[in-house]
Parts: sequence; C-alpha cells; structure tokens
Amino acid sequence: MKAPLRFSLLRYLIEQSRPAAPRDIFERLKTQYGRERQFRLSYIEEHLESLRGVGLVEVVGAAEEGDRLVLSYQVTEYGQSRGRYLARLET
Repeated sequence: MKAPLRFSLLRYLIEQSRPAAPRDIFERLKTQYGRERQFRLSYIEEHLESLRGVGLVEVVGAAEEGDRLVLSYQVTEYGQSRGRYLARLET
C-alpha cells in the first residue's frame, strides 16, 4: 500500500537537498501515482500550498515560465521533524 500523495510530496522534499518546483515533483512521482485520477500538476500545486499553510514547506524561489509564475518549495525544519512519522505510513 502506498502513502497518500500529500505525504509522498513531503517525503520527496525531505529527501531532496535542493528546492523543487511542482513539475519536478510531478515527474519524480509519475511512476508511482501516474494512473491515479488525483495525480495532476494542479493538485500537486494545491497540496504544496496546503503544506505551506501549516508550515511544513516554504517557498524559496519564483520564476516566470511564459505567463505563469512557478514557485520552488523546500521543506522547513518543522517539516523535517514531522518526517519521522511518514515512515510508519509506508508498507
């Protein structure tokens, strides 16, 4: 059984040593979640904003791609501390 998408987003950011944009995360998790209806770039962006709202991740960069603003996210110290609970959810 795989973890919920939101938990996998946080796990990915914890394991990264650099900030990541939603597209990077989408590409990395495509093999695991690609067939699920919820797995869309727009949902990943919403999940990241949700994680930001509770202080688990923060925006550390922004870039323009055409007419869109693309944010880069990085896990916070608080998010790192919560990561120890994620391992229990994976089986």
